[in-house]
Amino acid sequence: NAGADQKVEFRMVDMSGRIMEERNITTAEGENRIDLEIGDYARGIYLATLRTENEQKLLKIVVQ
Repeated sequence: NAGADQKVEFRMVDMSGRIMEERNITTAEGENRIDLEIGDYARGIYLATLRTENEQKLLKIVVQ
Protein backbone atom coordinates (compact mmCIF):
# COMPACT_ATOMS: atom_id res chain seq x y z
CA ASN A 1 0.00 0.00 0.00
CA ALA A 2 1.31 3.40 -0.97
CA GLY A 3 0.98 6.16 1.60
CA ALA A 4 0.82 8.87 -1.06
CA ASP A 5 1.32 9.33 -4.79
CA GLN A 6 4.92 8.48 -5.67
CA LYS A 7 7.12 7.45 -8.56
CA VAL A 8 8.25 3.83 -8.62
CA GLU A 9 10.87 2.20 -10.82
CA PHE A 10 9.97 -1.41 -11.65
CA ARG A 11 12.53 -3.83 -13.06
CA MET A 12 12.32 -7.58 -13.70
CA VAL A 13 15.55 -9.50 -14.29
CA ASP A 14 16.34 -13.16 -14.86
CA MET A 15 18.95 -15.00 -12.81
CA SER A 16 21.70 -14.12 -15.29
CA GLY A 17 20.97 -10.41 -14.75
CA ARG A 18 19.26 -9.82 -18.10
CA ILE A 19 16.59 -7.12 -17.86
CA MET A 20 13.29 -8.63 -18.96
CA GLU A 21 11.12 -5.59 -18.30
CA GLU A 22 11.63 -2.11 -16.98
CA ARG A 23 9.13 0.70 -16.47
CA ASN A 24 8.41 3.78 -14.40
CA ILE A 25 5.09 3.89 -12.61
CA THR A 26 3.28 6.57 -10.67
CA THR A 27 1.32 5.07 -7.79
CA ALA A 28 -1.79 6.41 -6.13
CA GLU A 29 -2.45 6.43 -2.40
CA GLY A 30 -3.66 2.99 -1.25
CA GLU A 31 -3.31 -0.37 -2.95
CA ASN A 32 -1.65 -0.51 -6.38
CA ARG A 33 -1.15 -3.38 -8.82
CA ILE A 34 1.31 -4.11 -11.59
CA ASP A 35 0.08 -6.47 -14.29
CA LEU A 36 2.86 -8.61 -15.73
CA GLU A 37 2.82 -10.35 -19.10
CA ILE A 38 4.96 -13.39 -18.27
CA GLY A 39 3.54 -15.76 -20.89
CA ASP A 40 6.71 -15.47 -22.98
CA TYR A 41 9.08 -15.98 -20.03
CA ALA A 42 10.97 -19.25 -19.80
CA ARG A 43 10.54 -21.38 -16.71
CA GLY A 44 12.77 -20.20 -13.92
CA ILE A 45 13.30 -17.67 -11.16
CA TYR A 46 13.10 -13.94 -11.75
CA LEU A 47 13.75 -11.00 -9.46
CA ALA A 48 11.43 -7.99 -9.46
CA THR A 49 12.70 -4.75 -7.95
CA LEU A 50 10.43 -1.91 -6.89
CA ARG A 51 12.38 1.24 -6.05
CA THR A 52 11.10 4.57 -4.73
CA GLU A 53 12.97 7.59 -3.48
CA ASN A 54 13.00 6.18 0.05
CA GLU A 55 13.00 2.41 -0.22
CA GLN A 56 13.57 -0.65 -2.36
CA LYS A 57 11.77 -4.00 -2.36
CA LEU A 58 13.00 -7.19 -4.00
CA LEU A 59 10.56 -9.97 -4.88
CA LYS A 60 11.33 -13.47 -6.14
CA ILE A 61 8.97 -14.66 -8.88
CA VAL A 62 8.91 -18.30 -9.98
CA VAL A 63 7.57 -19.12 -13.45
CA GLN A 64 6.60 -22.79 -13.86
